[in-house]
Amino acid sequence: MLAYMTHMHKLTYDAALVSQNWGVLRHTVLDVGAPPSLVANSLFSTGGWSEETDSITYATLNVYPSQGNTWAVLSYLAEHESAALAFLQPVIGAESLPSALSKLVLKKCENFALKPSLYESFPAEKRRVCEEYFVRNMGGEEFEPHDTSMLSLFQ
Repeated sequence: MLAYMTHMHKLTYDAALVSQNWGVLRHTVLDVGAPPSLVANSLFSTGGWSEETDSITYATLNVYPSQGNTWAVLSYLAEHESAALAFLQPVIGAESLPSALSKLVLKKCENFALKPSLYESFPAEKRRVCEEYFVRNMGGEEFEPHDTSMLSLFQ
């Protein structure tokens, strides 16, 4: 059922693209303030329910490098804006955006890539903690490591 609902949500994005009806989408653009080392793309559930669309509230995340910096774009349907922003506020309003974004990527993104030299520089314990956080949170479990600084995916 979740796969079906996600697919139906994706069709809304597809229809906006085909019709070039960009008004159905809202975006929050964030200057991560970190050198390029991570790219990500994901459509994920925020865990909330939208009465307006009678569906799960979703958001998309795109992280990409540009001109020596890293940018993140959070997108969501206009009808889901309040619920999406409530879920994303811990990232948007974070004291350390790179740390908060790292946690979001590891928790909600199945499609991301790290700069190989950065990943290779991670100590074995950091790799283990990141992998455990990724795997244990993918299934819906709420797992937090003792040392969350180990989750940073930026230099």
